[in-house]
Amino acid sequence: MIITAQMTADRVAISVSALCAIHCLFTPALLIMTSVVLPLSINNELIHLFVLMVAIPVSFVALALGQRNHKTVTIFGLGIFGLTVLSAAWFLGEANLGEYGEKALTVLGSILVVYAHIRNYRRCRAVNCDCCHEDISEKIDMQNPSS
Repeated sequence: MIITAQMTADRVAISVSALCAIHCLFTPALLIMTSVVLPLSINNELIHLFVLMVAIPVSFVALALGQRNHKTVTIFGLGIFGLTVLSAAWFLGEANLGEYGEKALTVLGSILVVYAHIRNYRRCRAVNCDCCHEDISEKIDMQNPSS
């Protein structure tokens, strides 16, 4: 099977979104367990911003490629809605949503993004994307003609 740019971007976006949800759910427990050995304060808002800045462009590329190639507007819309929920959780923050509200919104957004990418990935495999996407290895070979 040929691995396409869309499929690679979907895999990366799924991983980033899942890491975001895991971070959100398990950081408090990790901080409590390591508080004796870790006297430094970890800035969770900075971590959320970093993950969001990675998730938005990677997710958008994968979802846009899926929408363009397969005309799956619902998957694209679901992914964009999930990214909007993630962004809202960061912008509104704990001050406006409360600790549990921010976590709930972040996890909900992550689940929506992961679900959209899983559907996008499965759609690509179901329609045999070999016929409608460029192969990443072909792109690399074209950029480096000496190999």
